[in-house]
Amino acid sequence: MKNLAKLILSFTFSFIVILVLAGLAGLLRSWADAAVLFPPAAVFSLSTVLSLALPVSFYFSLLFGVSYSSRRSISYAASLITLLALSLGFAIAASTGLSRLEKMNPPGITVPPVPIRPGLVLTVTPGDTPTRTVLLGAESARVLSLPGQALFFEPASASYRVRQVRLPFREERNVILSGISADFARSSRVFEAWFEAGLAPFALYAGSLGLFLISIGCLVNISFWPLANLFFGVLAFRGALALESFLNTAETHKLLSSFAGSIIPESLINPAIFTVLGILILLYSGLVYLARGRRSE
Repeated sequence: MKNLAKLILSFTFSFIVILVLAGLAGLLRSWADAAVLFPPAAVFSLSTVLSLALPVSFYFSLLFGVSYSSRRSISYAASLITLLALSLGFAIAASTGLSRLEKMNPPGITVPPVPIRPGLVLTVTPGDTPTRTVLLGAESARVLSLPGQALFFEPASASYRVRQVRLPFREERNVILSGISADFARSSRVFEAWFEAGLAPFALYAGSLGLFLISIGCLVNISFWPLANLFFGVLAFRGALALESFLNTAETHKLLSSFAGSIIPESLINPAIFTVLGILILLYSGLVYLARGRRSE
């Protein structure tokens, strides 16, 4: 009972801390994206930034919770029920708070505009053909410099506005981290869509996904080295995130609907897949546990 109470405290602490840290990281990333755009006139909504952090906190808190229950030798059934209830409750609470924050329409964070002066040169590179625009004022005439052509003058037009262009900064992107970030962003949009559909549909989706994540947590007990177990758990949860992203694509959903749409409602296909996979993995883990028990006897 003492270890179970520590598990609840550990999950609560990790969920809140990861949600805050992921939100701050998303805010810094938004600032970095705005820094490479000109003019950098943008407003960042706190609810939007924090909504991107919700799936990050959901995944990592469950990973740490499963790892903690494995190291403390907590009963698998007790840890399953506790982690499922905690993850579902915190996901609903966080989504409700973010929804109310968005309805409150806070002022957000505004990047101060940069004054546009005559003579400013903006370079846009669509492909390998750079195009330079010399501004003669914020909303006045401009001069275009196209490759292999003479300068082209455009007179003042009331419909013309300076577009945001990406400044030629060098960027070093990691393919793995970029893929994980894109999958979390897609998962955030899915969480938001299910919550807008209603509390019951959101609880169904988050509960089925939480059951699937907890079931594959059996990999954190695959060896006697805790660090290796945590590494296996990270790989398993990365695969689960990729599977969620794959199932929520329009093409995959359309393909699955053509097969199972006549059996179950289309909106319940993904929760059903997560639930069935979770139950199958739990059955396999139970059979392995019984086989080990007989072998030890």
